[in-house]
Amino acid sequence: VELHRKKREVIQMLKKNGHLKSVQSIRDNNDVYSFSIVSDQGDDIFGTSSADMKIEVHNIYNINEDKLEDFVEKQKLKSQDEKRTIYLIPDISLFKEIDQLIQEVQQHEYIADKYKTDNDDRVRQIAREFELIKDQKQKELTRQLEKAYLNGHLIYLFSDNLLDSDQFAATVAKTQKKLIGNIFTKRLEHQLSDETATKVLKENHKERLHRFFSGDDFKFFDQNGNFIGESLKVTEEVTRLIDTKFTDGDHIESELKKDPTGYNFGTVSTTLAVLMRAGKLVVKYGGNEYFSPTDSEVLKVFSNSREFKKASFKAISESLDTSTKKEIVEALLDVKYNEQVKNHDDPRVDYNLNDFQLVQATVQTAQSFAQQIQGMEQSTAEFQQRFSKIADMKSELGSFTGQVTEHNYIEKANYFIEKADRIREIRKAI
Repeated sequence: VELHRKKREVIQMLKKNGHLKSVQSIRDNNDVYSFSIVSDQGDDIFGTSSADMKIEVHNIYNINEDKLEDFVEKQKLKSQDEKRTIYLIPDISLFKEIDQLIQEVQQHEYIADKYKTDNDDRVRQIAREFELIKDQKQKELTRQLEKAYLNGHLIYLFSDNLLDSDQFAATVAKTQKKLIGNIFTKRLEHQLSDETATKVLKENHKERLHRFFSGDDFKFFDQNGNFIGESLKVTEEVTRLIDTKFTDGDHIESELKKDPTGYNFGTVSTTLAVLMRAGKLVVKYGGNEYFSPTDSEVLKVFSNSREFKKASFKAISESLDTSTKKEIVEALLDVKYNEQVKNHDDPRVDYNLNDFQLVQATVQTAQSFAQQIQGMEQSTAEFQQRFSKIADMKSELGSFTGQVTEHNYIEKANYFIEKADRIREIRKAI
């Protein structure tokens, strides 16, 4: 039997090996990590979508040294700078027996296949007997090959672990966790669930926001609901990808899933939801930009992973200071925004709103007053002549309206504060 056929037979048998299959994935810190299991010649034994971490299994026919110890030493030297790969080398003490069994299995298989449809009953009977012998030898080959790998060597970063069948899985798992720790250097103690993002966006009482999180990695809010998470590792990693341009959710998720961070979807989406709640994020979805965490389209993005991947996100670096927000809230409350201006689905104006929601409320207030004046014009005869001052207020209100964007919201906020007393006067006049 040709050497290449013997090598191929070993690979095919390894693909059926349950012990190798069982170490393809491992749970560590409540996260599941996948390993690509390949041969030393690049054959996929148990592949994954990512080849970032792998176990390289040496074909027993590729160990050319007379002494296994010499081959192991060479492999240790090769491994000392390769922190993403674990090497599995079989015990070669059973090589001659394995080689003989492969030879016999293939010979018996050849005869059985060639004569199983022969016209002579006696020949077909002999073929069946060869088939039975082949099956028995195949089972013995499986046992011996499995023994060779379960009792081989596991090499990682110049470290050599001698395996045995009883501790195979435990030894491999220990080494896998060491590899994971070496490449996921920025991973968190724990991750967030997919559902946390929408909980953050829907919470009506900001003083409850901190209850959604535990541990120092996720101290996004203080007990009053103020955002204090600017310097958290997770905030910095997410913001790094969106600080200068819109970046789609699919790219953000895939980049942060890689090492050195290893964030899951829940951690990524929740961090973006927190930034949205804090007024530090703009979401682009369906061709439109959204700034309010309570907008139905924003909730749709954070409620569905497929929609999240389609949306794009961009960080907002500037923000209104506390005194500016306070003045805007007070002015809007003075003109009865909550009672007479806001629509049914709009959030109430209070200190819980983010910057964009507040500025949008000022625009909505001016639009509401202008609409009231227009209604008077349509229902009152000679309105322009009789109430010229109020009629002129409509054009004056136009300076407060217009689309709120990340580029103009601070300017609009400052202008509203500058003209807040005038807004109060217009409301009183109406």
